[in-house]
Amino acid sequence: MGLVRRLGRKVVSRLTERSPSPRVPETHHRSTAEPVHRDEPEVDRGGPPCVLADADALKDAISGPGGLRLVNHWATWCDGCVEELPLLLELHERIGDRVEFIGVSWDGFQGSLSGEDLLEEVRSVSVEHGLLWESLVVDMEPEGFFSALDLSCQTIPQVWLVNESGSVFFRLETVMNRAAMERLMGALTADR
Repeated sequence: MGLVRRLGRKVVSRLTERSPSPRVPETHHRSTAEPVHRDEPEVDRGGPPCVLADADALKDAISGPGGLRLVNHWATWCDGCVEELPLLLELHERIGDRVEFIGVSWDGFQGSLSGEDLLEEVRSVSVEHGLLWESLVVDMEPEGFFSALDLSCQTIPQVWLVNESGSVFFRLETVMNRAAMERLMGALTADR
């Protein structure tokens, strides 16, 4: 099934490359840390940016100084992750003007894709689902990643809310549903 899914996404990707792509809006909450690029520089192929990131770049983007952030840990091969994308898009519509959304893709942990092929897979699914935020594609072994971010939950999907000083103040470590989305909204208005 994974091979069929990847082939289908490649077809969709090629079809969408021929049509004009939507412009990704920049938010004023951008982190000052830029992810570390590997191999070749990112090529603009439409859709949200997808870049390979090492531990330092991930830590800087997630917990470095900046504005409020929603961090979505996900992967294209994770059914629950893909299932919750419509709710994340709804959240982005509601709060995207005051909260920066960052995807952290775990796609490199399974499968044989690497480098530009891996980025293209994440980019293709992002375009297919209309995502408007950047995905940092983890460019390290899972154990090093889990250790670097001090992850107690090593499964996806996960959604974190991170405050201005870089501290995680809300974690959802299961597939988001409407009730969980409302709890997340409540956490945004509560004292952080």
